[in-house]
Amino acid sequence: MFGLVSRRTLEELGEKILKGDIPALIKLVATLDEAGKDLQRLVLELMEHFRNLLVCLNVDNLAEGLDLTETQFAVLKEQAKLANTGRLLRVTDVLADVESRMRHALSKRTLLETALIRCARASVVVSLEEILARINEMRNLPSSSPGVNARDYAAPRESSSFAKAFRRR
Repeated sequence: MFGLVSRRTLEELGEKILKGDIPALIKLVATLDEAGKDLQRLVLELMEHFRNLLVCLNVDNLAEGLDLTETQFAVLKEQAKLANTGRLLRVTDVLADVESRMRHALSKRTLLETALIRCARASVVVSLEEILARINEMRNLPSSSPGVNARDYAAPRESSSFAKAFRRR
């Protein structure tokens, strides 16, 4: 009646974003738009959902920071397993940007769809920090680990021309 989106739909959008399911996001936006939902309001509610996910990941006592039911907490905890703080911050940045641009947009649906595509990509793309952390983890593996030889992940030797060229930069 007021163009608001249900809590379950917000949770579904959040899950699709976190899983990078772009086709499902586009289909869901089309359904919401055809049903006359307020797409600008939807962005604000999605921002709040991702804010809650950030709190869930970063605050030990959730009861202090969130005013949600047990069912909503359970959904947040499940979705938090699909993300990390860096990825959630990238998603909230995209949503904040699109929210400010929607006020003047001629096609809110197009703007929302492109923003959700950016969100989906941001939530599944691995950052450089994550890659470096994984490399460091692999370097610290004992050489007796099955199927993994830590020497394969060691830094190049000084005599390597690649290592010398890289250090010059």
